[in-house]
Amino acid sequence: MKLFVWFSVDKVSYAYHAEGGLVVVAYDEASARKLANAQEDVILPPNAQPDRVYTIADFDDATPEVMVFPNAGCC
Repeated sequence: MKLFVWFSVDKVSYAYHAEGGLVVVAYDEASARKLANAQEDVILPPNAQPDRVYTIADFDDATPEVMVFPNAGCC
């Protein structure tokens, strides 16, 4: 299992500040992208490379999931 981190994505929310970060737990990058783009407000472009990728040996039986961190902006 791997942990994929995108620090800044242009579209993770339909709020005033649409950008934000993504953390995805998945088996591979293709699965991570599919999971992320399946979220209601997330658009992860094909050219957006993850900023960090970590192999997490202790989480081989973890459930793939997406965590969205919208930019709170100035509000």
